[in-house]
Amino acid sequence: MITARLYCFGYETPAQFENNARHGWDDEDSAAVWIAAASEEAALDWGRSIAEEFVSFLFKCDGKEGYSWAGENFASWIETDPNILAHALEFPAVSVGEMPDFNILSGRA
Repeated sequence: MITARLYCFGYETPAQFENNARHGWDDEDSAAVWIAAASEEAALDWGRSIAEEFVSFLFKCDGKEGYSWAGENFASWIETDPNILAHALEFPAVSVGEMPDFNILSGRA
């Protein structure tokens, strides 16, 4: 059965990447996307693809390339806390195989 699951992930923006490297900080942001998938594993797999493409988008918009979200080992998970899920209705929703609008996800829209 296809079920919407809230995929959450941490990442760093290009500015955070530079500041973290320069100052030894560990500042990061997070984002979430509802993913309609047949299983939690399928949602996690597709969510990781979204995270990689999203962060790549952020770096390309900043004129930088070659950064890999997956290579930085940021956390990602399917949220199961009912209290969090009840308040997460504003996040974009996609199905496995679809990308969300990265302008919306980044707050650039």
